[in-house]
Order: sequence, then structure tokens, then C-alpha cells
Amino acid sequence: MKRIPGILLLLAVFVASNFFVSCRLGSDGPSWDVQVMAPLASGELSIENLIPDSVMQEDEDHFIRLVFEQDIYELKMTDFLNMPDTNYQFAAYLDSIKLNPLEVMQAITLGDIFTETGLALFIPDGSTTSIPALNGISSNNLQIDASEYFTTMTLAEGLLDIRIQNNLPVAITNLIFEVLNASDLTLISRDTFSIIYPGTMELKTINLAEKTIEGNLVANIVNMGTPGSGGQAVLINYADALETTFKVYNIRPYSATAIFPSQDLIDKGDVLIFGINEIALNSIIVRSGVMTIEGYNTVEDPVEFMYELPALIKGTDTFSVDGVIAAGSNGQASVLQMEHDVSGYDLNLQGPGYVESQVGADLNANGIIDADTINTVFFLSRASIDSTGNLISLSLQDSFIFRSALRDLIPEYASGFLGRDTLEAEGIAELDFPDIFDPGSVDLEQTRLRLKVSNQLGLQAKVELQQLKAHNTAHGLSEELETAVSPELYIEKPIDPHSIQLDVIPTVSYFELNETNSNINELTALSPNQVEYQLQVFLNHNLPIPPIGAGTDFIYERSRLKAALEMEVPLSLIATHFNLEDTLQWNTSLDELEEVSNGRLYALVDNSFPFEASIELSLLDTLTGELESMVMLANQIEAGSSDGLIHDYARSVLEIPVDEQLMVKLQSPQAILARINFRTIPTNEYVKIYSTQRLNIKLTADFSYQIKP
Repeated sequence: MKRIPGILLLLAVFVASNFFVSCRLGSDGPSWDVQVMAPLASGELSIENLIPDSVMQEDEDHFIRLVFEQDIYELKMTDFLNMPDTNYQFAAYLDSIKLNPLEVMQAITLGDIFTETGLALFIPDGSTTSIPALNGISSNNLQIDASEYFTTMTLAEGLLDIRIQNNLPVAITNLIFEVLNASDLTLISRDTFSIIYPGTMELKTINLAEKTIEGNLVANIVNMGTPGSGGQAVLINYADALETTFKVYNIRPYSATAIFPSQDLIDKGDVLIFGINEIALNSIIVRSGVMTIEGYNTVEDPVEFMYELPALIKGTDTFSVDGVIAAGSNGQASVLQMEHDVSGYDLNLQGPGYVESQVGADLNANGIIDADTINTVFFLSRASIDSTGNLISLSLQDSFIFRSALRDLIPEYASGFLGRDTLEAEGIAELDFPDIFDPGSVDLEQTRLRLKVSNQLGLQAKVELQQLKAHNTAHGLSEELETAVSPELYIEKPIDPHSIQLDVIPTVSYFELNETNSNINELTALSPNQVEYQLQVFLNHNLPIPPIGAGTDFIYERSRLKAALEMEVPLSLIATHFNLEDTLQWNTSLDELEEVSNGRLYALVDNSFPFEASIELSLLDTLTGELESMVMLANQIEAGSSDGLIHDYARSVLEIPVDEQLMVKLQSPQAILARINFRTIPTNEYVKIYSTQRLNIKLTADFSYQIKP
């Protein structure tokens, strides 16, 4: 036999003592039926239990509003300002590397001529006599030695000047002159001087393009003559000479083995320009980025270089890099690669004018102090050869190549004019709207929807809400916003704090949609869990482009322009279906119900909500979580009354019939789920909901227990 719960035993004794016990004989022996009123479950329902704290607000009088704020769009710096990589390259090839002019002088004296012709036997040095006419004079193998300057060179361009100064007392006529390479007697030049008078100079210029010349040359006088002194006596000085000067200059070799002089390969001020559409930047603070430098040198001399950006400054330090690229060898380039972090540097983008005005000098050699510009980095680059004094070999393929680049540049801050642009945005945002209203069954009063834009970007903007659609995905319902006005906001720029350590205080603008200018009530009546939106964002809308350098826009990397939807739903409503539900606490041990012979269930409902309601009770299996409908009570729950903060309860007593099948169900592990369906009365007046309103439910039983001795 099962144990008898203590409370039931006491109740049985009490009932027996008052003659409510009847004795009945049976085959199993004597037993008694005891009639007991017992509580089974209880619970309290309030609006607070069903609405997340994140969306519920109370007024001072505890009137409830649902308040939602959902960010739907965020605009940041990298969405419209991206600094492209900038590249600079300078190449110094052999045709731009200089060779010094070469100059060698040879002389043929009067004594040489008299010895060649035999006159030395008749006309002694220091005498005064006439010189006869002479012809067929020659002089071979005059040595021109330039080997201390070069061994050999093949020229793309070059000039050879042959300058003959006649310091003899007689004219020279029909002088045929030739120059040859000494090694193989390759003819380089042959020319004729018709007449060179005493005390005068004659010049012949020979084009050496496409010729190969050697450091050791031979000059031959193939023929020359003189008309003599015309019978006049002249002073004979054997040291008087016919002086020939050879000068090679304007040399641009295809290849050469030579001593190359110290010289600048690069010495210039130049610019890197960021191509960023209408955006016109004056300066940035670099959040992250690198400067890469590459050098390639096939010249057989080391190359020294210096690269400076006078407008890239960190503290008191100006960005500058110098170094040496080793000499190339056998046509193979020596390579130098460097990478420098430029994070935290201030970079002025006003070009050479800004730097020149700071130092008061013309740095790019254009003769003026330049005007300021935008999006422009000024730099100085120098590269030079410091001659080793050694003979080195070069060809046209030999070169010095210098490259630099600003890469992966992300600003921490930028100022100037941030351009004019139109950006499109669309998407779906989730709403945490409580599922307490049946879609289409609620008329909400004074619902408001605000488009809120907070702007930390230092520019003016306009934001237009192109489309808004509410969705209740559980019920497959949608409603599109209809307005009598155009939902658009003009956004002012905030104040620049001029510090990357301080947040920009945003300007905040609102556009409100309400029941007078839109169908917002219909949208909220859906109990939407999603909103679908389309926005257009106009940056610097209809503003003229300012003069160069006059832009006052600014932007910080962590600043944002944000658009959000704010929805305020006062719980003042007319409803035909407004649901609350809760799980009632089970107060009865299961074995207490095994001895029940018959009885009735009652639902005692105390309601302070000003709504009529019906109630549905379901059994909730606590092990499986499954629901099984127990009963739907058609009986009406009376509405409470409300006057401001004072709420009066109305009690309704609802009887629940109990059959054998229900009694069996009640004996399994379970709880009671109570679902209350409210409806407002009268049906044409809005009713307010307060956080202090409650609906209390107590489930009691009037059971007859059979007690056996």
C-alpha cells in the first residue's frame, strides 16, 4: 500500500471528525473516501517576463515602451579613401654615364722638317736665310698615348677635333693627315688641310659615331708642302713647330674599358603623386605602411645613394636613407633591397612648394619656389660614382637602377578635401521584437521610427532611406514603408580634435517617421523580426571642389559614420490576440494522485490587466519537453481595472472537467503551461500596459481520495 501524504492524512482526520467520512465495505476490506481541496500548480504572468530588458523601457508611472536601436550601416575611412601604392624609378644607363674629354698634343718641329728634307746640311739653326718651296714632306708613326684614360671604346656618339697650330715661319699647304689604331692600323680618320698660314690655327672635327678607338693611336702626316719664304730671309729656329692637338669629347660609348670619373648619376628633386580621384589631401598621419628601396648596379664601380623625403617627419626626424650598392661584376648586378616602417610619420602632401617654402630654396631646380599642391610627395634623390681610378669595363647594358615605393599606406588621420561620392548600402537587420502579438491582430498607438545618423567623419553628407520593409519570417508576412515625405538627413561635419588620442564627438541627426507621415503602425503590427533596408549616402553633397590646398575635411581611422534605426513602440494598443504564457510551478508530488478516485480542477485567475482573456492549459512533460493540450477554457477571464498606478484585480474561477484519461496524464512527470490570449475592451479604445500589471493563476483540485486501513 502507498504511503498517505501527511497533509492528506491530517485533512482526512479533520474531515472524519466532522462526519464527512463515509464507510464502504468491499471485497478488499474496509475503505474511506475523503474529499480534499488541494493546490496543484501556481504562477504569475507579467509583461516583464516576456520582453527582454534590452528593449523594454518604463516611464515614471511604469508605462511600458518597446525601444529598439539597430545599426544598419557603417562608413569608415577605408570604404572611400584608399592610398594607392606609389612607385618611383630612375635608371642611369651607360649612355648617360660620362667620360671625361681626352686631349693629346703632338708637335713636328722645323728641325724635324729640315732633317727630313736634307736642308739641315745647308741652313744651320739660328741663321737668317730664305726657305725654299718644299713638297712631299711626310712624318709617320706619331704616337698618341691616351691609355691612362681608356683602353678601348666603341662609340655611339663622339667627336674628334684635330687642331693644327702653325708656329713655323712659312705656310703649310696640302697637309694630308690620318689617325689609326696602333694595334691593327684601323683607320679612324683621314683629312686634308689646304693651307695653314704662319701664326694661325686650323681645325677639323671628325664624327666618331660607330667607331672603335683605342687608347694607343698612331698619327701619320701622309703629305704636306710649303711655298717657302718667297725669297725673304727669315730667322731659322729649329724649335719652331707645327703643333697638332687631338681632342675626343661628347663621348657616349656603346662599350668601354676606361677610368670613369667621379660623377652624379642622380641629383634631382622629384614627386610621387597619389591618384585618388577627387580627393585632395594636404597631409596624413601614417598608421601603417612601408617604404621599400631597391638598387641594381652592374657598373664596376660602387654607387653611393641618398634618398630623402623632407615632408615625411616623425618628431624631429626627417625620413632619409643612404647607402652603397656594391660594384657589379662581369655584367651581373649587385642588388640592394631595403624596407623601412613609416608608421607614425606625418606626411605632408603639398608637394615641393611646402618644403621649398620651409627652407627658402629652389629644391627641384625649376627656378621658382613652387606653389602648394595636393596628393603629392616631394623627395630628393642622389646617386654617384666615386671613381676608383681603375680601368673598368662597361657596355650599354650596364646600368644603375634605383626604385622606391610607398606601399600599404593606411592613414591614421588625413586632412584636405575628401571628395564627392555616392555610396549605396542595402541589407537585412535582425530585430529582437518580442513574440507576443499575433501579426495583424494589434493596432499600436503612436509608434515612432527614427533614422539616426551619427557622424565622426570630418565631412558633410546626406543620407537617404530609399526603402524599408518589415518582415515577420515566422508567419511569412511583410510590409513596406510608405511615407508622405522623403526620409533624408543632411549631416554636418563634427569638430576636429586635432589629436589621434581623442575620439571625435559625433554630430547626431534624426529623421522621424510616425503615424501621421507614414504607415509605421502597420509595420510594427507585424511583430517584425527583420527589417530590410536600402540607403544612399552622399559625401560632400553638392559642395564645390575647394581651391587646391583649401580643403578643411578630416578623417580618423577609427571614426565612423553610422546609420541606425530607432523604433519606439508604446504599449498602448487595441488587440484581438495578445498572448502571454508561462509555466506554472507544480506543487504536488506525483504519488499523491494515485489514490484519487474522482474530482474536479479549478483555475483561479486574478487579473489586473485591463483585458479580457481566455486561457489554454497544456501538459508539459519535463523529461521530453513535449506539449500535450490539456484543455482550452472558453470561459472568459474578467478584465481588471487600471487607473494610473492603481490596478485592481478581478477574480475569475474556471472549472476544468477531469476524466479518467486526464487523471492518468497528471500522474506522469510534468508541468502546466498556461497560455493567455488577451483582447482589449472596448474594441475601439487603446489600452495601456504597465509593468506593475499581473495575472496570477492557481490551479486547484477538489479530489476524493480513497484511504484504506
